[in-house]
Amino acid sequence: MSLSADDDFLDVVAHQARVTYATQQLNICRTALQRWQAHPADEVGAYDHARVQHELVYYTQQVNRWLDYLASLGQMPYVRWSTSALMVLVVPSDG
Repeated sequence: MSLSADDDFLDVVAHQARVTYATQQLNICRTALQRWQAHPADEVGAYDHARVQHELVYYTQQVNRWLDYLASLGQMPYVRWSTSALMVLVVPSDG
């Protein structure tokens, strides 16, 4: 059973939205990770050291999670037929 051209187009748009969102989240997590990595070690107390370590672990996990998610999106069939789905889109005229 094949999807209609409209369904194909909507699937492509949804896929692109997922990729855009995941990329945005990845960039946010990478920035936060870099910020925590740049935290000066000599200015960190015992309590702060534990917090810095916690944040480093958390943001490292988040970066890996978003990278894995983006990789899984690349494996979806939408990638193969997204161009053809956009090419067959027929916009009805008002007349």
